[in-house]
Amino acid sequence: MKRTIALISGTIIVFWAFVSFIDYLISKQVYYINGTIEKATLDDDGNIIIMEDDITDQATYLVYEYENATIGLIAVKDSDDRVLVVVNATNSCKQSPKAYFVQQDNKFICQKCSTSIKVDDLDKNLDTECYPISIKERINLNGKIIIGTNELKNLKDKFIDWKGPIDN
Repeated sequence: MKRTIALISGTIIVFWAFVSFIDYLISKQVYYINGTIEKATLDDDGNIIIMEDDITDQATYLVYEYENATIGLIAVKDSDDRVLVVVNATNSCKQSPKAYFVQQDNKFICQKCSTSIKVDDLDKNLDTECYPISIKERINLNGKIIIGTNELKNLKDKFIDWKGPIDN
């Protein structure tokens, strides 16, 4: 009887360790950061300035610092050569440190839930699914994209524990 209990207990412990290891592997970031990571350039009014000619089909991850929070943005050209700029956080994955996207070929992968989004669909902003947050404070002017920061400042809480692309 003692031997059976010990065998069952040992089997449960091994199974639990195996499941924990698999969970660790699944939750671990598995994608390399492709593209560049840059500190956001600000104008005299505190707006983020992005030069359209500097953006390619490889993601540029922009980092904006506000009140000890690192707020991430993604800028990338889609297949129609439009520059898409989105907040690198999701509404559906809430405040998880891994609720950010990394480019893998022509898709972006959420590092929390593994949702895959084609580059051309990056700015669709479907609140019911895992999508990056669209930016409403945006002006295109003479080859520049001007991003207002008021909207980003209101998202600061999403970035308190954010572990997205901030350096190579």
